[in-house]
Amino acid sequence: MSTMDLPCDVLAPHVIGTFPDTHVTTSGAAPSNAPTTLKRTVYVTDAKAVTPGVRTLNKAATAQLLALIDANLGHFYQDYGSAIYPDLQGPSAEWRDCKVKEMHTAGLVYVVYHEPDDPARTPVAFVSLLLTHEPEFTGNPLVLYVYEIHVTDSARGHGLGTWLMRDVLTRTMARLQKAFPGHPGFRGVELTVFAANAPAIRFYLKRLRMSVAPWSAPVDFPAQTQLPPLNSRRTRSSIYHYQPPAAVKLQRRHSTPVYHILFWSCEQANSQAH
Repeated sequence: MSTMDLPCDVLAPHVIGTFPDTHVTTSGAAPSNAPTTLKRTVYVTDAKAVTPGVRTLNKAATAQLLALIDANLGHFYQDYGSAIYPDLQGPSAEWRDCKVKEMHTAGLVYVVYHEPDDPARTPVAFVSLLLTHEPEFTGNPLVLYVYEIHVTDSARGHGLGTWLMRDVLTRTMARLQKAFPGHPGFRGVELTVFAANAPAIRFYLKRLRMSVAPWSAPVDFPAQTQLPPLNSRRTRSSIYHYQPPAAVKLQRRHSTPVYHILFWSCEQANSQAH
């Protein structure tokens, strides 16, 4: 575990306290898209975690989550994997091996929603989170890093992505802000998004009113009058996670960055909370 990252047992109680055990989805646009009840399972990467109600992330769960990541973002990893994972020498399916290693980063907490009668707990939607210090801010305050957020294609149109981010994660942020008051304290949510993933960027910047982090490459995309459906996206890259901030700043010299780093302050999130 990085000295900047906090263990699962610090974050997990706040996650369990804010992400409900069950969730009833909204009705979709199609007549067949009736509301569905989903059940929550929480996985952690720390095998010695003692928080009640969590499960250690195992091979079966990892494979399920990776399959959803691949379905949603595999083409991005295929194209840009070598820029994200230094061990890759070019576009290659080997990005999956790097991703699995990243998925088991110590301190990660996974919140998975699945059909309640599914013994395999196949994810319908999930988010993975890490409580970590952000060295780019003065005093190294805590931020909640959203590594991944994904919704299956069949479950889109039910507001799951918006619910996870705007309705639930904002409650987690408020709870963390109370748990870590003062300075440097807890500052907000941070994530990484593929520069080529325009729908996700619009969702974050236009709907949630997130900001581009000052240490990220700027975002420039054509304005649209109507927001497209939420699309899953990449979050914190291994480049940013495992190299010092100075290495990230070099990325900003590229005319076409692979990813952008976005930030959602507690104040910004409070204005969006429902």
